[in-house]
Amino acid sequence: MAALDRLLDRIGDPLDASKPRPLVTLEEFFTDNDDTESLGPYARCRFGPTEFYAVLVGQRNVAGIHDVRIEIAPEISPSGWPRADTVWIVSDFNRRELPRQITPEFWDGFLPVDWLSYPRYDGVATEPLAIPDGAFVSGFDYS
Repeated sequence: MAALDRLLDRIGDPLDASKPRPLVTLEEFFTDNDDTESLGPYARCRFGPTEFYAVLVGQRNVAGIHDVRIEIAPEISPSGWPRADTVWIVSDFNRRELPRQITPEFWDGFLPVDWLSYPRYDGVATEPLAIPDGAFVSGFDYS
């Protein structure tokens, strides 16, 4: 089964507003993804999926980072790949501490348009995240 088919099986219909937005792993979203339209407008205009994936994996490998997830938006690119505009980072660092833990590669070109809190204050429902005791979740909005 191709990576896109596996992703679509995992998330169901991304246009179905009655269900929470999926939070997928980096591998689920980026494997075989060469569709620059699958990223939020801000990220899309600067980098492709390969570069974005490499930087996010580097960030996930930082000590104290537990997980990095991609939030699937209720849109599909012309190629059929689901679109994403938010990255969630589960870490030991609160919102003031996290910037000091972000890799230089992230700072050099992948800063978000806005930061989000989890659960989202804007009422957008997402799948639940596994959050270790004492950990924090920060969302990076690229829309």
